[in-house]
Amino acid sequence: MADYSPNEIVDMVIVLREWHNNYNAAARLYAEHFRDRRRREYNEDDARVVTILAVIHLDPHVSSRQVEREVGIPRRTFLKVPN
Repeated sequence: MADYSPNEIVDMVIVLREWHNNYNAAARLYAEHFRDRRRREYNEDDARVVTILAVIHLDPHVSSRQVEREVGIPRRTFLKVPN
């Protein structure tokens, strides 16, 4: 998984929030607005990875159990993503 700058992560989270967690629509909007940035094609499962990276960026000390409770991403999935 590529490392994203803090600005890129924040922009991803903002766009995702604008589209009410509709990952496909958010990915299209992000690609339109930020054409100069690197972009990866994500399938629906990979959207969880972006969410996990955003959560870790916002709170580096967040626990996997807290993410499971609040975001709904399984604890084991959270632990598999390299941070």
